Amino acid sequence: MYNFAVLGNPIKHSKSPLIYNLFTSLTNIKYSGYIKILATKDNFDMIINKFFTNGGLGINITAPFKEYAIKLCNKTSYISNITKVINVIKKQEDGTLFGDNTDGIGLISDLIRLKLLKYNNNVLLIGAGGTAKIIIMYLLSYGYKIFITNKSINRLISLYEFYKQLNPTYNITLLPMQHINRYNYDLIINATPVVLDINKIKLSNFTKKTAKFYDLYYHDNYKSMLLKRFKEKINYYDGIGMLIYQAAYSFFLWHKIYPPVSLVLKYFTE
Repeated sequence: MYNFAVLGNPIKHSKSPLIYNLFTSLTNIKYSGYIKILATKDNFDMIINKFFTNGGLGINITAPFKEYAIKLCNKTSYISNITKVINVIKKQEDGTLFGDNTDGIGLISDLIRLKLLKYNNNVLLIGAGGTAKIIIMYLLSYGYKIFITNKSINRLISLYEFYKQLNPTYNITLLPMQHINRYNYDLIINATPVVLDINKIKLSNFTKKTAKFYDLYYHDNYKSMLLKRFKEKINYYDGIGMLIYQAAYSFFLWHKIYPPVSLVLKYFTE
């Protein structure tokens, strides 16, 4: 029996079990383990209910289920209640399920670590899924001017309208993919697992001399294509830091102990 897990599809690539094993060894917390669970839309509800019925205490939710998970939660955090996006569930002492999302604070924490958090900068956000929906809320709170694009125009419009209905003054611009070179950017954030055509992005559209590209999905092929495309004039950052930080906040939700993130970062980055 396992007390903790990460659920998604695909899930084989997930580094979450290794991260949580490092957290527990560094904090001396004892539990029965953390596993990966592959799910489908058809069996998602059944798997979640079975997991918590059989002794599960906490579960992380990854793509494509972050917008499905809220329906199984009895209570949610403020941010999850607004966005309807969940990436972590905790079974509370009374047996009810509490849902939260740590993606946004995970990204902001990593941008601070990398010295990429700049007030009033222009950011191009590629993606319109659950993760993008969450991180926009956090980026707005730091004064970013956000330009959003996505291959699916319907999802893009839906995300844009959600935020404009929430607050018409939010500084968000909707950009179909073919129009991304109309503006200048300080930072590009990739929040989609879909590999996009890098040739559509012009280096001249970056405000700074050295472009900055932050990839939540840490694609090796993106990195090689970007470096080739821009001849080493681009700073590429993968999403391992965000992954570790969001995991740390999930860990804190479950155990009330914040793990030593810096030591785990060293394990993955040195």
